[in-house]
Amino acid sequence: MPYCQICVRNTGYLFSVLFIFLASISNPVSAEMTGNGSRFVFESPHMGTLFRITIYSDDFERAREAADSSFQRVEVLNTIFSDYLPDSEVQLLSNTSGSDQYIPVSKELYDILSIAQEVSQLTGGAFDVTAGPFTHTWRDVIRQSRSDLPCQNEISVLSSSVGYELISFHETDQAIRLEAPDMQIDLGGIGKGYAATELWKVLQHFGMNQVLINAGGDILPGDPPPGRDNWILVLPENPEIDNQTPISIKLANKAITTSGDLYQFVEIDGVRYSHIVDPETGLGVTNQNSATVIGKDATLTDALATALTVLPHEDGIAIINQLDGFEARIHMLTEDGSQFMYSDGFNTFLFTPGN
Repeated sequence: MPYCQICVRNTGYLFSVLFIFLASISNPVSAEMTGNGSRFVFESPHMGTLFRITIYSDDFERAREAADSSFQRVEVLNTIFSDYLPDSEVQLLSNTSGSDQYIPVSKELYDILSIAQEVSQLTGGAFDVTAGPFTHTWRDVIRQSRSDLPCQNEISVLSSSVGYELISFHETDQAIRLEAPDMQIDLGGIGKGYAATELWKVLQHFGMNQVLINAGGDILPGDPPPGRDNWILVLPENPEIDNQTPISIKLANKAITTSGDLYQFVEIDGVRYSHIVDPETGLGVTNQNSATVIGKDATLTDALATALTVLPHEDGIAIINQLDGFEARIHMLTEDGSQFMYSDGFNTFLFTPGN
């Protein structure tokens, strides 16, 4: 059976799709007659990255309207979630930290913080959206606007404003209280996954079900293309080190996120630090690895993939094995080359041409 290969590299990775892209938002960046309708690809920059939607449809105008509405939805979410925009909702909430007041927030912000809290509890704080004081400092290191590591004194001061236990929820009033002064919420490890899920809802509203969503690396395939059983996603290894053949994943109506430090890292005094911060140390993770998580919800695959790059590998896989509807693979780069660790059901998603 014919299949369509999509090459995926996620958070901290590059993403490429085997299409030809032209610059446009309201018009498709590529269009192709397939014999079973048409394939349209739309893209638009949001949340500091590129969002891309592939749609199979016989109705171009409807597909374009669905894509435009989806991108508009993402832009609304960006005004809520961004910690770069000074007047975003999350930034305004962070500014109230230590005030001892519950602040009413939008449904979107309440929902994403609630989900983040669940993942934090599940992972023992390996994923923590209150790590903003650390991540903001670490951005300067990654961008090389500072050449030194934060000292222990600096980390100690920042740590008093970090901890998922410092977020309180008032469900009845849909309100949030940030308990400590100088807290900073950073939704970078979960926001794009949430956006992918919301984008998918908009597309379904327009009757667009045969779609592939790439939210800057968080991938959400809907129904497969016409005449196919699945979307086929290619997970590159690290050919620069291992010269390995990528593996292919068959997927439909599930999300997939890969998080790791293949491209975003910094070396200081001979130590390689990831762009992903360990909330316990306040520094970038030093174990060179990537984690791929497949699951029924893109918000959770986004957060869990981040957590699995921070946790001891055995602990991370043990957590995934306890979750219904989620699988994972961890790729570790060691002195002896690549090593892999898989959750119990990950291999059910492997694709081999001809099978």
